[in-house]
Amino acid sequence: MTHSVMRSLLAAALCAAAVPAVASDLRVCIDKTSDSAMMDRRIAQSVARISGNHLVVHEFKGDGGGDDEGFPLKNFMRLAAKSCDLVLGFPMDATRPDALAGLSATPAYAHMGFVLVEPRGMTERDLADFPKGTDVGVTYLTTPNLYFAAHPNVIANVFDTERQTIASLVTHQVRAALLWRPTLVHYEITHPGGEKFTVRELTEPHARYDIVALYAARGQGTAAEFDRAIGQLARDGRLTKLVAPFALPGPAMAAGITGGQRHAERVNQTDRIIVVAAEGDTDQTLPALYTAAQAQAGHDAFESNCSMCHGKDLTGIAGPALKGKNFASVKAHFHVSDVFRIVSTNMPATQPGTLSHQEYTEIMAFLLQQNGYPAGNAPLTYEGALKSMTPLLYHGS
Repeated sequence: MTHSVMRSLLAAALCAAAVPAVASDLRVCIDKTSDSAMMDRRIAQSVARISGNHLVVHEFKGDGGGDDEGFPLKNFMRLAAKSCDLVLGFPMDATRPDALAGLSATPAYAHMGFVLVEPRGMTERDLADFPKGTDVGVTYLTTPNLYFAAHPNVIANVFDTERQTIASLVTHQVRAALLWRPTLVHYEITHPGGEKFTVRELTEPHARYDIVALYAARGQGTAAEFDRAIGQLARDGRLTKLVAPFALPGPAMAAGITGGQRHAERVNQTDRIIVVAAEGDTDQTLPALYTAAQAQAGHDAFESNCSMCHGKDLTGIAGPALKGKNFASVKAHFHVSDVFRIVSTNMPATQPGTLSHQEYTEIMAFLLQQNGYPAGNAPLTYEGALKSMTPLLYHGS
């Protein structure tokens, strides 16, 4: 017997007069550690009112309890299968809108991204506009670490947390900072008398994300209701107010599968629900990007410089895991070049960028080996690793 039926029977027993049918539950999961959780709760409340449903919110900690490992991808499957019909607030790279394997995604209801933040009155509009040697704050292991290789005029000042990066900007330790927009908005809300900033949307790769709701097969009907309600909110102008100020201005980007990992896309023309599922590789031959000798040397360099944070088996200690499905995942959308830029500019954490080009290249070879890529006859080069567009996906068991 469902909760709705039980409530109806109880109401009938307590009241002789006829009672209206009890609304169904709209069960949503919201990451309470997300800086934009307030926005997702407003969205859920408005959708529930439009659809006439009773809202039930299940909160979860998407920061993984504060460790570097984060929230395992399998947990999204568990949430969608057991705890809720929709998992709100999931960011998809707007240029690579890939849902998690086994889950589907609604069309986006907002878009967010990393932004360039400066003290009020600064006029630079892009990283390329800054004078040579400009200090720019960035948070450890976030996507904007990738941008400094393409902009040698700016110097990365890496901080452990987004809050520390904001603090470096407030205290003028850096000239500008690269931040996740909702984090900056959360700071401004909690510091109403604090410094005001000039904020510009970045046009760098992987800087913009569409915000969607994830769901399992059993939630397809709820997802269709959700999308219809979002459409109504968009038409009458309420959606813009609901997602402000966390979302970037303008409508969410249209979803589309482009490049990289092969995917199958099916669109329900009635409800516009996009179903995205990862296809198995039709070609099981993985590229051989390094030599066995490089991987062995990389193992030794990793033990000396990296294992104290990431563990000898690469499963993480103080730092995150560097192998496995959570690291080299479809969701991350990383290529070899993306990871190599982070490794070669952010590592070791105590002395970033201090190893030789050869050592960084050998460590990258070791990471490739540990994530299931085979050794070959041609060595990996530093320049080749910086340019490699090979998707970095875990191919172990």
